[in-house]
Amino acid sequence: MFLVPNEGRAEITALHDELYDGVLLPHLRRDVPFVPHITVAACATYEQCESLALELNAAPLLIYGVIDRIDVIEIAAGKVRCLLTIPFGGAKPAGREACVDGPGRPTTG
Repeated sequence: MFLVPNEGRAEITALHDELYDGVLLPHLRRDVPFVPHITVAACATYEQCESLALELNAAPLLIYGVIDRIDVIEIAAGKVRCLLTIPFGGAKPAGREACVDGPGRPTTG
């Protein structure tokens, strides 16, 4: 499940474009338009995601935050797995051990 921000949208798009300008260029999916987003949840079924989305959309939701890292994830066989964490602010990228939920373990963000 993704949150699509109103504020910061242009900055997230610029970050996306910068990431895919160079080494990641061969992996850019031109057939899928990029929608600036922040992943906040993963559910086992579409119905669970839809139910959670309806619940979250039932009331005004203001979320303030700062993006301080990017997690490179793999989505395969219905599972989401963190492969690499890239912190911002000059720190060096960290391997799976730095993923929020531990090395190679499923993560939702």
